[in-house]
Amino acid sequence: MCPRRVNVRSSVLFPLLFSSLLGCIVLSVILFALSDVKSISFLLQRVSPSGASQLAFGREVVKVSAEDSVAATDPTCSFISCFDVYRCGFGLDYRIKVYIYPLSDYFAENGTLDLKISREFYEILDAISGSEYHTSDPSEACLFVPSIDLLNGKRVPPQVASRLLAQLPYWNNGTNHLVWTLFPSRGLQVGKAMLAGSGWRHSSFRRFHDLSVPLLIPDSHSAGTVTATAREFLVSAISTGVTSQMRSVLSDIARRHGDDFVLVEVCDLSSLSVCEASSQRRFSSADLLRRSVFCLIWHDGFLFEALKAGCIPVVMAEEMVLPFSEVLEWNLASLSIREHELGHLVARVRAMSAHRIAHFQEHVSYLFGQYLSSARTVALTALRILNERVFPFAARAHREWNFPRGWLQPAPPMFIPLSAGVLNGYTAVVLTFDRVDSLFNVLVNIAASPSLVKILVVWNNQLKPPPAAHQWPKLGKPLKVMQTPRNLLSNRFYPYDEIESEAVLSIDDDILMTADELEFGFHVWRQMPDRLVGFPPRMHCWDNASDQWRYDSEWRNDVSMVLTGAAFYHKYYHFLFQHGLPVDIRRWVDEHMNCEDIAFNFLVANSTRKAVVKVLPKKKFRCPQCLAPELSADYSHYLERSRCIDHFSRLYGSMPLSAAQFRVDPLLFKTDRLPDDMLAFPNIGTI
Repeated sequence: MCPRRVNVRSSVLFPLLFSSLLGCIVLSVILFALSDVKSISFLLQRVSPSGASQLAFGREVVKVSAEDSVAATDPTCSFISCFDVYRCGFGLDYRIKVYIYPLSDYFAENGTLDLKISREFYEILDAISGSEYHTSDPSEACLFVPSIDLLNGKRVPPQVASRLLAQLPYWNNGTNHLVWTLFPSRGLQVGKAMLAGSGWRHSSFRRFHDLSVPLLIPDSHSAGTVTATAREFLVSAISTGVTSQMRSVLSDIARRHGDDFVLVEVCDLSSLSVCEASSQRRFSSADLLRRSVFCLIWHDGFLFEALKAGCIPVVMAEEMVLPFSEVLEWNLASLSIREHELGHLVARVRAMSAHRIAHFQEHVSYLFGQYLSSARTVALTALRILNERVFPFAARAHREWNFPRGWLQPAPPMFIPLSAGVLNGYTAVVLTFDRVDSLFNVLVNIAASPSLVKILVVWNNQLKPPPAAHQWPKLGKPLKVMQTPRNLLSNRFYPYDEIESEAVLSIDDDILMTADELEFGFHVWRQMPDRLVGFPPRMHCWDNASDQWRYDSEWRNDVSMVLTGAAFYHKYYHFLFQHGLPVDIRRWVDEHMNCEDIAFNFLVANSTRKAVVKVLPKKKFRCPQCLAPELSADYSHYLERSRCIDHFSRLYGSMPLSAAQFRVDPLLFKTDRLPDDMLAFPNIGTI
């Protein structure tokens, strides 16, 4: 607001009026700039992880000279040869740190460069700055993102853009830089930098270095899923941009198949209208795609529009690198066809069942909505892929990328037999921290089991070394101590090479069991080796009051979990825990130091679709000599584990646990008037 007029001397009046007028002009310019994202030329709004907005005012002035040296793009680059992984550190959160260069004003010899930020590039920078990966400290950054908008290739010529990038203070020939551009193959020279762009062809795409992203189209949003039965055209094709020979082939197919193959070309570029040459029917391009089951694609822009409309892409360009094909399984959501096979396309899709078409459409909707629907989702997907390149052991499994949580998972692999042999016995994996006396008692007890072939002690204490070799008890069974680099409960489920038997007994360092109890549990597991067979039972139940899942350890007629403090299972589940468990669940377990057994129960139940097997009536196996109070007696422990069950079920998208109403006991268990020598397992405790 401008100040009111005041009656003062002219010597004071004129400077005051001039200062006020200048202040009004500056305020108006700021308000105008804030009113249009596309006109942002002096500020970038960064959103901190806590949600608070931080406005970074001011821009550095950089002069661009035509004499600046530029390193050509290295065509041999890969993640191994051109990315410095040692910059990324090894933090506990397994996340890369991404630094965004501040905005700058660039001056060339012929004047100021037009580097206004487009809406799409603004969304990319905003998504990165508000993500868990962002850092404002370049010294701790693993990845650098230039704030130069190259999504509009006409605004900045490739030669000028190459010189702009080379002048960045941390450029270092492009090492550990990610450059966003529209068409990366059009003369841009970036040295060792990674390029994120569309229009890639396999001949120029540097696999596991560059990123293929969708062509970002302004104001894109999903048009919703339309079922195949509601779409009147089987296949549609837009012939604009194809060769005359290809157009002739497509026209012949359209004449032979009528509305099963609709061929159009753009007839009004301003309104994006398309017209059918044979009948002069007119459609908007988006409307035609929404009314088609399949869309013939030979350009990246058409691919994005088809996915947005829920149309199943039929990709004809053999050289096209599809978006994020490093992790996305495009054969679940699209078809591919070669040019000489076009004449059989209509017959091929006609033969597809409605069920298969529905599956294609579900995957089209999922992949587009999850990874491709906006510049923001594209940016976050790119960061997740780069993060998994740096930390592959924390990567999501293939099905987590390509299937929504809760979809039916495949059955366990065929190599798990219907019944397991007894000859190779089982390996006991004992997790311990520093309860040495209790650990030694447990080792002596389990060593008495005839089927035990090896003991693996997982020493989880990094501040205290394990006892010396002469201090361990004489067991008569092979013993191996594994010292872990970090104190994680999930270490007990690591696929150690030392586990050579198919059967694994997971047991805590304070669980005392007799040899007969262990032998019987192992024999039960042999009959059902794909199941989790254990001793201490637990149950999950739904709490109507809190509208959440709840953890329960009371006496029940049902059991849905067994504690892995004493349980048998196939060693394959160690591999699955590391490579098939959702990363968010494993991270939760490591951060909260709890619920690893619940996560393991979820994993096995989700893989087998079967309930656990509870053996023997005994409910508690804790060491009576242990002085520390039982953790399960703490009410806060139950609350935490209830939160685990509810959180894990949401991450899976469903509740995989199922309840059983039986337990397995020896045939002659509790049979009166029988001598011990008639019992196969005489030394079995009761409740």
